[in-house]
Amino acid sequence: GCKIVWMPTVDAQNETAGRLDGGSAKLPFWAKIQRELAAEGISPPPLSVIDEAGTVIEAARRCMERIAKHDMILATGHLGRREIFALVRTAKEMGLKKVVVTHAEFPSQSLTGDEQKALADDGAVIEHCFTTTYTAKAPWELAFDNIRKTGVSRTLVSTDLGQSINPPVADGFAMFAQRLLDAGFSVDDVRMMAVTNPTRLVDG
Repeated sequence: GCKIVWMPTVDAQNETAGRLDGGSAKLPFWAKIQRELAAEGISPPPLSVIDEAGTVIEAARRCMERIAKHDMILATGHLGRREIFALVRTAKEMGLKKVVVTHAEFPSQSLTGDEQKALADDGAVIEHCFTTTYTAKAPWELAFDNIRKTGVSRTLVSTDLGQSINPPVADGFAMFAQRLLDAGFSVDDVRMMAVTNPTRLVDG
């Protein structure tokens, strides 16, 4: 059955704000598709999981109830900082045991090291993606410093690959592992972040 549920990604209000009528420099590939669809009159409304007061909305809570009932993983997708904190706190209150903060350094999240640690202290596992740093959306050393601050036991690494313009997934993972080793992380550290922690989330 299903193991993981992502909150809104490319249609998240945080991700799409200002995009349809904004600049075109360095747009992600999905944003270009969104613009093309909008030009044809296909433009679904952006999604948020909180109301104006910052409270998690009922529709999101109902999803979270399903996630809790079936012991699935809740991932934050492309939500913004305010949404992420509200979601993680609500997940803790509702008894969800598996929460992943998705690609913490990605520009639409840009969570600081202190923010990542605070979210981990509330029970979340922090994800760091190869593509974010490989494509220079964030500095490598920033990601490494954030991992050190949060701790490898509360961190997972993944690639976010699959795009034709980037390396294959296996190659990217190997490159990421080598970068981590070069930055001073041990083989055991890398294995914990790349294998042990993700396995615990999926199979635990």
